[in-house]
Amino acid sequence: MSNTLDNSLAQSMETLVDVQTQIKSAVSAASKLLAHSFSQGGRLCLAGATEDSACMAVMLHQLLRSKRELRPPLPAHLSPLHTGETGQTTLNALSNSLEELRILNKPGDSMIIALSDVAAGSDSIAMIDQFSLREGISTVTLFCLSRREQLQAFIERSTHSNGHAVVPWFVSSIARKPLATLFILNCLSDMIEKELFGAAIDSPEI
Repeated sequence: MSNTLDNSLAQSMETLVDVQTQIKSAVSAASKLLAHSFSQGGRLCLAGATEDSACMAVMLHQLLRSKRELRPPLPAHLSPLHTGETGQTTLNALSNSLEELRILNKPGDSMIIALSDVAAGSDSIAMIDQFSLREGISTVTLFCLSRREQLQAFIERSTHSNGHAVVPWFVSSIARKPLATLFILNCLSDMIEKELFGAAIDSPEI
C-alpha cells in the first residue's frame, strides 16, 4: 500500500512539474485576457468535453462564489463541447460547438475551451482564432499533449493574438490530464482575482 501511495504521489508531482515548465507565460496572458473581459462587464463561458466537466465545475463554483466584501461573484456558466474522434469529424464537431457557443455568448464575453488530446491541432487553433476575431469574444484554449515533440509549435502560439490565448502543456500520461487541467484552472482563477482585485482571495467565507 505504501509503495502504491508513493508511486501515485511521484506521478502527481511529475505532472505538476511538467505543467509548470510550460505554462507560466501562457497562463499569465490568458488570465489578463479573461480579467479584461470581466472588467468590461463580460461573462465567462467554460466549455469542455465530458471528461473536463468536473474540473470546469470547480472553477465555475470558485468564480460564482462571492467572497464576503472582498469581491462580488464573477458571472460564468458551463457549456458542453462536442468533439469527434479523428480528422475532419473532429473539426466538424468543433465547428458545430463554436456555432452553439456563438449563440450563447455576446461580443465582449470570454470563453475557456478545453480541447481533448485528439482535437488539439493547428487546424483547431486556427478555427478558434477566426471565431474569436469574428465574434469579438476573448478565448482561452487549453489542451495537453503526451508527446513532447508536438509541444514546441504550440508554445510559440501561447501569447494571445486577436483575443485568443493558447495554453498548451505536456503530461507524460493522458490519464493524468484531469490533474493538470484542474491545476491550470485553479491558477487561472487565482490570477483573474489578482488582476481584478489586486490579490488572489482565498480566505473562507464566514
